[in-house]
Amino acid sequence: MKKLGILILALLVGAAFLIPVVVSADEPTLVEGDANLDGRCSIIDAMVIAQHSIDKDGSRGILCIPWSDDNDECGDVNDDGRCSIIDAMIVAQYTIDPDQSRGILCIPLWDPVADAHMLPPG
Repeated sequence: MKKLGILILALLVGAAFLIPVVVSADEPTLVEGDANLDGRCSIIDAMVIAQHSIDKDGSRGILCIPWSDDNDECGDVNDDGRCSIIDAMIVAQYTIDPDQSRGILCIPLWDPVADAHMLPPG
């Protein structure tokens, strides 16, 4: 009987490693402002957005990373449907005035309603 209990326990523990982890489509995974997709919003993201705004296809040798829809989604911080130099300026302002206390960041980088599909920068 003891061997049967150990066998069942071993099967249950082993099965736990086979259960796939499912992330709900409703849970945001992208970070607002994180254009280089490293998981945080920084001055590097402002630079990447600026590079993309003048070299969208990489043909000028300015854009240093491959660009995807996720980069566009994260980099379009003013939610106007395009990733532009304006977004780069907002991200740069955010990096030195994240809570708008210095009067540098004119609009919040993340809005809980408009950006509910994104994680807030942090």
